[in-house]
Amino acid sequence: MAQCRSRAEPLVITPPETVAMTAAKLAAWWASISTTELIWLMIGFIAQLMFSMRFILQWIASERAKRSIVPEVFWYFSLAGGILLFAYAIYRLDPVFMMGLHSRRRRRARQLTPRAGASRLVSGACQQGRSLS
Repeated sequence: MAQCRSRAEPLVITPPETVAMTAAKLAAWWASISTTELIWLMIGFIAQLMFSMRFILQWIASERAKRSIVPEVFWYFSLAGGILLFAYAIYRLDPVFMMGLHSRRRRRARQLTPRAGASRLVSGACQQGRSLS
């Protein structure tokens, strides 16, 4: 029969041994990885960075405007990061990742498509002194 530890008894972990073991595993992994795999890892990290930058850019633009806005550059970073992440998901053969990214990518591309009459609506409202919000 197994004995349970009392709650007052602390769990003892020796960090130097754990770190050395983790470093050894990391070094073994690094030595075994191919150049192609490293390139795809970099693509994945760059894609994640681009996808994350869109929120930072939105935050900066909103702070400058003193209201919540979504600048056009948000959609460019979103689309580029999404396309790179989609390519990475295809390389990894991850169908769940692919489906989620594909549906969002189409929506982002639609946000960048000029709409007929949109610029006329903005200029017409501004000429009449009205606000669009």
